[in-house]
Amino acid sequence: MKRHIAVCLAVCSLCASVASTAWAIGSAPSKLIEETQAEAVGLTREWFAQVTLDPSFEKVTSATCQDGVILATTDAGVLQVIDAEKGTTLWSTVVGSEYLFPPALNSKIVVAICGTRMVVYDRFSGDKLDETELYAQPSAGPRVSEREIYVPTYGEKIFAYAIKPETLESKTFDATLDSMKAATKDFKSPAAVEFVEKNLSGAQNGAAKFRIEKLDDIRPYTTATFGVPNMQPVMGSQAYDLDVVAWTSDQGWMVLASMQRNIGDAPFRLLYKFQTRPYFSFINERRLGNRAQIPRVDIESIPFFIPIDKSAGAMATDSAKRRGGLFVVGSRSGHVFAMNDVTGDLRWTYITERPVSGRISAFGEYAFVPTQAKDLYAVRLRDGSEAWRADGVLRVVAASATRLYVIDTLEQLAILDIATGRRIKTLDIGNTSIQIFNSETDRVYLVSEDGLVQCLHETQLSTPIRHIESCGETYDRIMAQMRDEEPVKETADDANVAEEPAAQLPADATDASTEEEEDPASAFEDEEESGDDAFGDESSDSDADPFADSGDEDDPF
Repeated sequence: MKRHIAVCLAVCSLCASVASTAWAIGSAPSKLIEETQAEAVGLTREWFAQVTLDPSFEKVTSATCQDGVILATTDAGVLQVIDAEKGTTLWSTVVGSEYLFPPALNSKIVVAICGTRMVVYDRFSGDKLDETELYAQPSAGPRVSEREIYVPTYGEKIFAYAIKPETLESKTFDATLDSMKAATKDFKSPAAVEFVEKNLSGAQNGAAKFRIEKLDDIRPYTTATFGVPNMQPVMGSQAYDLDVVAWTSDQGWMVLASMQRNIGDAPFRLLYKFQTRPYFSFINERRLGNRAQIPRVDIESIPFFIPIDKSAGAMATDSAKRRGGLFVVGSRSGHVFAMNDVTGDLRWTYITERPVSGRISAFGEYAFVPTQAKDLYAVRLRDGSEAWRADGVLRVVAASATRLYVIDTLEQLAILDIATGRRIKTLDIGNTSIQIFNSETDRVYLVSEDGLVQCLHETQLSTPIRHIESCGETYDRIMAQMRDEEPVKETADDANVAEEPAAQLPADATDASTEEEEDPASAFEDEEESGDDAFGDESSDSDADPFADSGDEDDPF
């Protein structure tokens, strides 16, 4: 009897030991990159931080770098905001127990979607400003411009919620540094106070005391998406009375839409779209009937937006007449397209001969295109010509003035010469599960599932190199265009205003701003032999600026 008991105890002990070992292997704790390792490749660790979670059964689900902060989410519904320059936690909150989509922000607010609830937080204090139930099941995370919140849904619609200040006093934005400091006394941490002081422009713009109208009182505008949007929308050009926003859908479309606030009845409308059919058709909504056919293409990559159109066609235009930026997108056929987001002009096309479904990026004078064959192409933004090609690259994570930081096929951080593509050094980054794509600065951010966040940068670059303008600068530029007019009074029967929330939106609901939604390619099925050039000379009607002011329109604020 004693022998049986001893054998049973030995077996139980062995099983427990094996289980413990397996658990330890499956959740090995993350390690900091040694300073000597970083110095060997010309880098240094600026800071490291920890996302709030229990590593035994929780993990980080998303981490993005947006306008100087890192937004990290966990599968426990926690949203944590970290200063991307210092590594201090500004604030964190539990959004909810349902699936938490990657959040987005602008100069004043942070927007998170948990399940079917959209919650808006003050960017600096973390205070909850409002929440509302969405009109349909979201299909991806939101995108926030300085004046709108865009939400993609499974109902094949994108909803646009206006960000309206609660009081007219928000338009003055005349807070001084002393009053701003006084306003921060109720903030949740000294780090938040320091962050607001560092971002004085945003605080002067009313960020510290920003309040919005109740979202439940706002009826969002909608536009068709031509399939289910499978990504967060990407912001294009922003002006006081205009937003350009782009997305791709599961039906192979890339769609550009505009929010034209000087149009009272249907401000959110379709601009341009790429279509997947036996042939690839470029369709310009302002010049119906014109098109150009290119070999079959499925657009799956995330469009990348460059605020300044650096193509030769734009540079040849008088600087006073240049408009819009450049969207670059890839396709499964290996084609890469560059298109002006305002005029709709196709600036150039490049062929990699390899499927392109990953994220395209652009720094300096080059666009960087990763392919499924694990090649990276550097393409000149000026004319779409190839500058160089590098092998064994999965994706781009960041860039400085002279270096390009990529993840190679061994999941290591490879450092390339940005001008030639020559591999300089390689750094082992351990078991980091998320390498944050940073299009804003030269910093490299690495995140592990157990919440360890590390920031690396070149030894001599103590101050970040900024590639694009900040949200505060965008807001200042937009508000400088503000006109002193009365708000536009929108009627309840506007054509593309969302109805009251229902149990489910019909997937085939039509949109008043586009009559092609039932079959987007039907307009071209009878014109297979048409020789019209979608990019040729426009008629006198198309020379007009679609985004010009249409008279003395009312100010939506």
